[in-house]
Amino acid sequence: MGRHTMSGEVTKIDKSTGMFSLRTSEGTLDLHAPPSALAGVEQGDEVSVEIAVKPGQ
Repeated sequence: MGRHTMSGEVTKIDKSTGMFSLRTSEGTLDLHAPPSALAGVEQGDEVSVEIAVKPGQ
């Protein structure tokens, strides 16, 4: 399993669906999180995300 942490600026956010865009030094990612995880996040905020990847079973 691998983990990768990225930091960047939230450029778009839809708190009702949990969809948001994060602009990082590696590019822009469109991500999904539980809406409750985005409760205190606003467009323009700097945040960090951690992605874990593991083989399917």
